[in-house]
Amino acid sequence: MKKLAVLLLLGCCILLHAAEKKLRVVSLSPSLTETIFQLGKGDLLVGRSLVCDYPEAAKRLPVAGNFNQPNVERLAMTRPDYVVCTDFRDAAMINKLKALGMKVLILRDKSIDSYFDCVKQLGKIMNCEDVAEKEVQRLKSGLAKYKTEAAAIPVGKRPKVFFMLWDSPIMSIGKKSFLTDFISYAGGRSITAAIDHDYFSSSLEYVLVKKPEVMICPSMHVDKTKEFKLRTGWKELPAVKNGRVYGGLNPDLMFRLGPRMLESIQLLKDCIYPEDNNMKDKK
Repeated sequence: MKKLAVLLLLGCCILLHAAEKKLRVVSLSPSLTETIFQLGKGDLLVGRSLVCDYPEAAKRLPVAGNFNQPNVERLAMTRPDYVVCTDFRDAAMINKLKALGMKVLILRDKSIDSYFDCVKQLGKIMNCEDVAEKEVQRLKSGLAKYKTEAAAIPVGKRPKVFFMLWDSPIMSIGKKSFLTDFISYAGGRSITAAIDHDYFSSSLEYVLVKKPEVMICPSMHVDKTKEFKLRTGWKELPAVKNGRVYGGLNPDLMFRLGPRMLESIQLLKDCIYPEDNNMKDKK
């Protein structure tokens, strides 16, 4: 009897330990890292990519590689149950990690809808499906509000926007980029919305023909945006003539599709409709 009691006690201890074992997750994508913290599961993270720097708590996690590019030795030291990323630069990496006993979850967040799927999948593996659903609904509610506000502006009166990723060569966004959707939600009309790409190289001639009224260049320093007034061709654009070229914006808000997307849209809206922002300041 005494031996049986000891065995039962030992079995209970083993089961209790198993129940208390927390999931260990490494995120190699900044947007997914933000999402995991947003879902209240930052304590499950045991590693991150070098560029996962938000929120502040993320910076305290061990670095297990770069964006979508793990350092296998460092990754193994974190002993993760799951490695999550938006893709791998080396497709063969999936099998390497699986061979080491890690589960790999690739969550491609190329569009707003696909991001919502990412949130739900993370909620499922981290046992917080209700929280994930609430997060999706929070974002959808915010997007609906922006859509209603934009719809109240006649299409012809919505400013024509040129979103420039880089100027040499000229790189911009097409209809497959979530940034095109962001501009629409913000009440603007992207001049490259009809281009059947996510990101592409553009000619100056194309931009000149479209005559954008607003230019948004997040990666460009504010001082550099002033140079357009001296450049041949560029200086004739309405956006340049009227001082409507915006640079020095938070690149993380612009290029990360994540829980801060409503802030991203608001940042764009402040550029497209600065008069609305001025009215807020006066109140």
